[in-house]
Amino acid sequence: MHHPYQAIETFSPAGAQGPVFLLAAGGPKLYAVNLENGAIVSSWPDEENNQKDDNKVEEVAGPLNKKRKVAAAAEQPNICKLTVSHDHQHAIVVTGEDKTVRVFSLGTEGELQELSQRLMPKRPSAVVISADNKTIIISDKFGDVYALPLLTTPEAESAFSASSRPAAPKPFKPAATALTVHSGANRRALEDQLKKAQEQPPQKTKEALNFPHQLLLGHVSLLTDMLIARMDQRSYIITADRDEHIRVSRDFPQTQVIENFCLGHEEFISKLCLISPTLLVSGGGDDYLCVWDWLNARLLQRISLTSVVSQARSKVSKTQTGVDAEESSSAVAVSGLWTIPGTDGNAPQLLVACEGVPALFAIDTSRLGKTEKDVDIGVFTHGNVLDVAFATQAMIVSIDNIHVPGSITQVDQRETSQARLLVFPRSLCQEWSERDHWNNLLVDINKQVVVDWHEKALQALLYSVHNLRKRDNDEE
Repeated sequence: MHHPYQAIETFSPAGAQGPVFLLAAGGPKLYAVNLENGAIVSSWPDEENNQKDDNKVEEVAGPLNKKRKVAAAAEQPNICKLTVSHDHQHAIVVTGEDKTVRVFSLGTEGELQELSQRLMPKRPSAVVISADNKTIIISDKFGDVYALPLLTTPEAESAFSASSRPAAPKPFKPAATALTVHSGANRRALEDQLKKAQEQPPQKTKEALNFPHQLLLGHVSLLTDMLIARMDQRSYIITADRDEHIRVSRDFPQTQVIENFCLGHEEFISKLCLISPTLLVSGGGDDYLCVWDWLNARLLQRISLTSVVSQARSKVSKTQTGVDAEESSSAVAVSGLWTIPGTDGNAPQLLVACEGVPALFAIDTSRLGKTEKDVDIGVFTHGNVLDVAFATQAMIVSIDNIHVPGSITQVDQRETSQARLLVFPRSLCQEWSERDHWNNLLVDINKQVVVDWHEKALQALLYSVHNLRKRDNDEE
């Protein structure tokens, strides 16, 4: 069994009339697939070029004086975040182990070209693109949010590095001198201070990023998700963290202004989703979703997920003997929130994925925040849901083909080759069928050999949401 696709996105660089492509990230590999004929038109990294440069050492934009060796394809760090600009001209890829933000251009034929690499000080946790497609807003797991220009040049990076180089640390100089002390004890204390200062190694200066950036805001907790919203001719940055906070801040250059906090969760928050300009849905470690009037910090509704998650897990436990009883009754951990635009005048649907659950849950948003809403099981899948992307007439779902459905720890020992990408009709009202022509388009990418997988690394990559839950010794 090959590595699953942990992140997927669709893009159409030629506009609405041009072909639609699928970006699929499997471990360290990135593929672009033409959804008109199913052909894999581009991949990254290019293994041939990578082997030629195996022993090459290059500068990567990041903390001063840091270099890293260009690794072979098999040694490349895993892709943990993937997003596409609003104009579908660029893709932003974050690799986790080396904390690097990579920008790719997306050609009209789906070709991928890496434009830049920027090494962040801490591992990024969320990435969004500004409305004008000029700025990357990126948060890290230490709670800081940075703004980076989408496109940069070596000249701009060199100029920024020269202007922002930190000053050398000043040598230690005691406040007292031999002329100001009048006792033998004080004179000996002063001599000891000067001696220790000479013996100590020189202080290290704080590492600075040597590419253009702007620190926008910070949390005092691990930052988990982020959105950019616009209301009343003003933009806002909405951030969520592990400590149950949703913070609404003004966008640059007033990010120091906090409009409000949306408080109502009792566990960590892992996902945010805008249903409309005024409505925000959040989910995480609670067994419910919260619906907010985010600008006024009003909690409008809680939508319980207990019943549908239990129903999905019950169906899994009846068909899968390998699912541990403790896992099948474990707490809810929301791993994905997406909206599907409505068709024929219908309201959009909200899709919900929970970690380690082989199903997608659907909520009609027509009266969301006003009346009690039911949650339905939109589709069952033969593996745990990892990510979702949308094409013109269908929904593409990436699933875990390694672990037993319903489990995040137990490897499926069956000698079967399960598809890693599934296709469902846009309406979600029909069952997916192998006769669907969309399925035939994904044959090549489903058969594509990605990389060998290692259990611990795979679990860390695919199932990190449940680790946000605090334990008794984490309260501090």
